[in-house]
Amino acid sequence: MYMNERTGKKSIKLSSRRGFTIIELFVSMVALLILMAIVYYLFGYHAVQGLNVEGQIDQQQDARMALQLISRDLRSAHSYEFDGSTLKIHVFKGKPTVSFAGKGSNATVETVEYSHDKATGKLMFRAGKTGSESKPKEIASNVSQFKVFTKEDYVAINFEAEVDVKFERETYTKVKTTLLTKVFPRFIYQAKKYKGFFSLVDEYEDY
Repeated sequence: MYMNERTGKKSIKLSSRRGFTIIELFVSMVALLILMAIVYYLFGYHAVQGLNVEGQIDQQQDARMALQLISRDLRSAHSYEFDGSTLKIHVFKGKPTVSFAGKGSNATVETVEYSHDKATGKLMFRAGKTGSESKPKEIASNVSQFKVFTKEDYVAINFEAEVDVKFERETYTKVKTTLLTKVFPRFIYQAKKYKGFFSLVDEYEDY
């Protein structure tokens, strides 16, 4: 407000500062919505990746534990059989005696069995002497493939597991874990080396 010198009347002077127009506000809102959509997309993507990684870690833990059990039993085996889905391992529970004869009459011998049910994807374990085997126990799930390959100087085990990760009730992402290991059954290859006899020298300390 100021005083007009000629008329002596008070007049109101409008401010020359400019405000936001409706178009500018609309453009700002659109830009904000786009930014929020990008943030939401990135958050959702990383959330799915996190679920996948978590599922894969759980899978790998089960798969590695199963491979450790199978490898341990194969190292102590004097014979084994694999028919495509079931691995039977005849193992020594302890060190075989010098007077070993036949098929383990003078040693503590046990048969362990690892069987893969393709319909359910479960890997089952069972152990015990013939006729007194324990009930099958699940040691891994979501197993898509279980293979055993006999090579000249080692046994190879291929283990694959798959699981579907669900996100927002719509998206499914398949997580796959593949593990491959080599096992050297000491008694089997000692028998080959010594033409049917086990070595009297402890080639491995942890018999």
